[in-house]
Amino acid sequence: MTRREELYERYHDALFALLMEEVSETQGKKALEENERLNQDTLAEVPPEISARCMDCIRRAFRRQRTVAARRTVLRLSRGIAAVLLAVMLLFTGAFAFSDSFRSAALNLFIEYFGDRIDFNFRHSEGTGMQIQVGWVPEGLELTEKIEESTSTVYIYIGKAGQNLTLAFYQTKGSSFSFDSEDADEMTDISINGRQALLIVKGNSIQIIQVTPDKSMLIHVAAENVSKSDVIKFAESVTY
Repeated sequence: MTRREELYERYHDALFALLMEEVSETQGKKALEENERLNQDTLAEVPPEISARCMDCIRRAFRRQRTVAARRTVLRLSRGIAAVLLAVMLLFTGAFAFSDSFRSAALNLFIEYFGDRIDFNFRHSEGTGMQIQVGWVPEGLELTEKIEESTSTVYIYIGKAGQNLTLAFYQTKGSSFSFDSEDADEMTDISINGRQALLIVKGNSIQIIQVTPDKSMLIHVAAENVSKSDVIKFAESVTY
């Protein structure tokens, strides 16, 4: 193609685009005028029976979409709940065979994983009391407050460099507990002094959750701006 032919082709393309622009403006103006006329014309109103059928059609389409979305959500939640329950079953299998008290306490525990949180639900259990001792605290942290209630004990440690660490013991009698796990960077099972625990890492926040069925207690360690190794070491130093 010569340059002259190329210029002619560009000219025709540009001319066609200009013509289409004028046509679209004209048609758009006519459509707006017609819409305004129909809005002001009471005789042009859509009959109620037709409007009702249209709304029913729209509602059916939305119901189908919600059903599909709900089914996906249920499947996702079911997989999460099944995975956690399987881990609990594997964890408790040996203890079930040897301990009546352990078996009774474990049957009262139900764990649900919802993607953005984990719920620990206890139907009924009898607390046996604890003597809590902390054997090691990360450098720079100091105990600033100890809160004792009838069903819980909480230790709060604060550091000058923005660190904070909380150790909480909760009686599990007929209680439910939720822990944030949304967008967690890491969520895995670990062993704390031979007991199974759940580790959740999210940015600079770390949680360790441990259930003690033999003592009917839930132990929760939460820390910010403290290394994972130090948080685990701290949890391992706690005796009760």
